[in-house]
Amino acid sequence: MFVENVVRYWGQPVAMVLAESLEAAEGAAARVRVSYEREPFISPDTAVPVPPSPESGYGMLDALEFRKGDAAGAFAKAPVRAVGTYTQPSRHGNPMEPSAVVAKWHDGRLTVHDSVQHVYAVQDALAATFGIASDKVRVIARHTGGGFGTKAFIWPHEILAAQAAKAAGRPVKLVLTHQDMYCIAATSR
Repeated sequence: MFVENVVRYWGQPVAMVLAESLEAAEGAAARVRVSYEREPFISPDTAVPVPPSPESGYGMLDALEFRKGDAAGAFAKAPVRAVGTYTQPSRHGNPMEPSAVVAKWHDGRLTVHDSVQHVYAVQDALAATFGIASDKVRVIARHTGGGFGTKAFIWPHEILAAQAAKAAGRPVKLVLTHQDMYCIAATSR
């Protein structure tokens, strides 16, 4: 696992293969096997409230006060209630060009070629991730292609490519498949 030994969602990156060719990478990736144990699903509505820790960053601007109400109790006491079931199909930004990144380290500086809409967010997030100043991260986005919001944020593949390039000591190119776009760079999950 990259950060922790927990898979939180379908499609979450859990391993990365570096190879000299697309065919070699696909062949090696096909041999990766992941085993896991399912844990019971806990709905956020019924979960035991857990205040965020001070280290989480949520208390940066002011002291934290965490409250969780009783939605079911309030609904039961309401003088008027409207009940219904509404469904709609999933919505996903699905650009023709999937997200892609090339990351390269040289003399403690990171250069990232990315198909992103918000270069400064990627620059700042990568700088924070690797503990370096923002001016040591250069993000080049010559062609974003279609975005529909999926290229407006920093996503795991950008950090993973930079991590892999640092570990390998050479440039790394990472291109998401269209299937990956639904789980790694999806604006509506």
